[in-house]
Amino acid sequence: MRQWCAGLTTLAMLVLAMGGVWARADAALLMEEPYGEFGAFNPTGHAAIYLNHICAESPTVLRPCHAGEPGAVISRYHKIDGYDWLAIPLVPYLYAVEHVEDVPKTADAPLEGEVARSVSTRSSTGAGTRR
Repeated sequence: MRQWCAGLTTLAMLVLAMGGVWARADAALLMEEPYGEFGAFNPTGHAAIYLNHICAESPTVLRPCHAGEPGAVISRYHKIDGYDWLAIPLVPYLYAVEHVEDVPKTADAPLEGEVARSVSTRSSTGAGTRR
């Protein structure tokens, strides 16, 4: 009986101690398919996880989001500087621009080429790499 009371007391203390800890995270699974002609040759697609209360401090460091930040997307990539996963803020991940205001209303082939060149230039200059 004494062990039973001690166990209940320990459980009650643990529940009370955990009552002050508040954590919240919402997640969504993003299922993606290959773009353009590549999809016809390799229709395997890609998956990533969107976390709306977790933000990317850098591609490999996560932190709680500040007010107004939309969260980050975490995705696995093979052999990128030895990392198993990388994080990127939501807007750059979805639209390849830094700010929501820069998202184009429509897209066409010339804009696609411009965005691809911009992303390639940022990658080659080291922008967006780990800090």
